[in-house]
Amino acid sequence: MNSFGDGGDIRTRAKAAYDQTEIIWPVFDRWSVHTTKFIRSVLRSYLTKAGGLILNAGCGGNDYGLHERGECVNFDISFRQTRAMPWAVVGDVEKLPFRNGSFDLAVCVGAVINYCEPYAGIAELARIVRPGGALIIDFETTTTAEILLSGQWGKRISVIERMFADRLDKTYLFSPRHVKTILAANGCSVSKAWRYHTTTAIWRRLFPSSALPAPVLASDSVISRIPGLNSLASNIIFACRRI
Repeated sequence: MNSFGDGGDIRTRAKAAYDQTEIIWPVFDRWSVHTTKFIRSVLRSYLTKAGGLILNAGCGGNDYGLHERGECVNFDISFRQTRAMPWAVVGDVEKLPFRNGSFDLAVCVGAVINYCEPYAGIAELARIVRPGGALIIDFETTTTAEILLSGQWGKRISVIERMFADRLDKTYLFSPRHVKTILAANGCSVSKAWRYHTTTAIWRRLFPSSALPAPVLASDSVISRIPGLNSLASNIIFACRRI
């Protein structure tokens, strides 16, 4: 199965939302602050060497400190999310306008891949990375505690709708194994993984209508490192090497 009936609707709704949104990760929102802080810490710890050409795919107006690591192309489906950024390109992650092997590193974080058909989006990200280069992707999982005991939990692919940033958001969710399979099929080997949003997923499952307390977010980085329990995390970041 290489296409999904929901794909066009998911991308169209995402583009419309991001065209209307000034800031993707607002500083007044605890969940957003925790997300960006975690992503930055992972990139900082993993990308210890500077240099090379970087693609920031689905940038959402965020640099994540990548400009400090090399020349960075900021790419997004929404012009609004690129207009204030250097080296900006507008387009679709499923049809990247770059030659094979153009980049030393491709970074696709912020769960951008959850708005893409994975066979197309992941294949394109792998295609534009040179052999020996790196690909870092961040995605939301079907094994999240947020949908535990539901019919969508643990499936290879699920489509869900939920409230996010005061709007009804529609996305794919993927199992970690399924994403690894697609990566391997496109010449990418996962070398390291980070899980996060474990405590937030558990809280949202238990108290879906309640605001996230500060202690829940503060404990997430620790809880998300506990084997077994972190299998319920909403998000995973894979660092891969392009073979």
